[in-house]
Amino acid sequence: TSSARSAPQTVDADKWQFQFSPYFWLAGLHGTGGVGNRTTQVDESFSDVFDALNFAFMGMFEARKGKFISLTDLEYVSVSDEKATPGPLFSTVDAGFKTFIFDQEVGYRLLDNSEGATLDVLGGARIWRVKTDFEFGAGILPATRIEASRSWVDAVGGLRGKMALSEKLFLTGKFDLGGGGSKFTWQVFGGGGYNINPKIAVLFGYRALDVDYDKNNFVFDMNQRGPNVGMGFRF
Repeated sequence: TSSARSAPQTVDADKWQFQFSPYFWLAGLHGTGGVGNRTTQVDESFSDVFDALNFAFMGMFEARKGKFISLTDLEYVSVSDEKATPGPLFSTVDAGFKTFIFDQEVGYRLLDNSEGATLDVLGGARIWRVKTDFEFGAGILPATRIEASRSWVDAVGGLRGKMALSEKLFLTGKFDLGGGGSKFTWQVFGGGGYNINPKIAVLFGYRALDVDYDKNNFVFDMNQRGPNVGMGFRF
């Protein structure tokens, strides 16, 4: 009913509202990484993540007052792929990637109705810092190790929506696209959540993040995708 769906919307919209959402993204890594004329193909599915993952920290912080929104998403992931494809000149490659992504966006709430449906338009910057470490095993060419890192900034814009199914259950989604530092980047998230109480929610879904960077003898043309689970704390 309308009254049940509108129950979570009891917070005074004219006051600052905050939400911190730590999450874990079981993201597989698929694509091409390279430095100079040395490239490798990576195909790590999310089922391989626990073997490949060295360290990860992920969290989102949202601040909202009335119709205005600030959204900050931070992700640091370190993975190693011993099954990467080395190409014809080497026998093996151990590919390591350390990826830091800082996504800062601001937005405006276009829709917020009594049925618990919201729609936000968002725009901002996605800051990337990527470090690669390739250890090529001897083949036609002798064994070698190559390390490099790059930083760049992409402008991004998109939409985010939420729909209440009941007082407890809701659906949510977000997409964006952009570029600038990279040739192109896009992101899609779809999922839902369960309100344990007015202050705490469980969040789950599926997320894909794609970027195509190929500049200054550095290639990071990667698609990260997989299930996402987290908690939301409102205060």
